[in-house]
Amino acid sequence: MEAILRLPYPGGTRDTAGGLHLMRTQCFNIEGDRPNARNTAVIITDGNPTDPSAVPSEIAAVHESGIATYVVGVSDLVDEATLKNLSSQPQQVLTIDIICFQRLIVKIK
Repeated sequence: MEAILRLPYPGGTRDTAGGLHLMRTQCFNIEGDRPNARNTAVIITDGNPTDPSAVPSEIAAVHESGIATYVVGVSDLVDEATLKNLSSQPQQVLTIDIICFQRLIVKIK
């Protein structure tokens, strides 16, 4: 957890489709992937991708490859429709503001 907290966050664009593609092709369904373990990802986002038109085909590919996704929306500007599209069935959405998110990280430590 400390290593994650030390990662720099430069800000800027949100390449959601690129992140989904990277997750699908380099994190899951690769050599060494455990065949008996369910592939599950937690996506933490504000749900406002830089290129929204690229997301539907990429999240469809993620779900078609058997990866279950859970989505946490962070910020007060979340796009709930995008969050629902990113999540697996039953497409429930959890949103938290950044202060609550920071408190959550402290509790996890």
